[in-house]
Amino acid sequence: MSITKELLIKKAHDGYTVCYVDACPLRTQCLRWLAGPYVPHDHSTYRCVNPHFEGVASTECPLYRSDQKVRFAKGMLHTFTDDMPKRLEPAVRYGIISKTNRTSIVMVRD
Repeated sequence: MSITKELLIKKAHDGYTVCYVDACPLRTQCLRWLAGPYVPHDHSTYRCVNPHFEGVASTECPLYRSDQKVRFAKGMLHTFTDDMPKRLEPAVRYGIISKTNRTSIVMVRD
């Protein structure tokens, strides 16, 4: 397993959708199944995968999330190529920041 226990606990406490389908062939590598045991016992409700949803518990599960860490680029320092004139870079960069309201893109799948 490449995900740490601390990350699984954090995801479970933050309301991450978990899965309890024991018959799933992907369960040992699925982040949703691995986070399931760490749902706090003092929470009366939590988000869980519907075991009757089409494709769940198959090798093509649409809700499967790999437990492998993925590295994403952060920031916009080297986003632009040599094709863009240097004088336009700041205007384009600030335009993108104003549209997205953030200086870096963080990708989290749920």
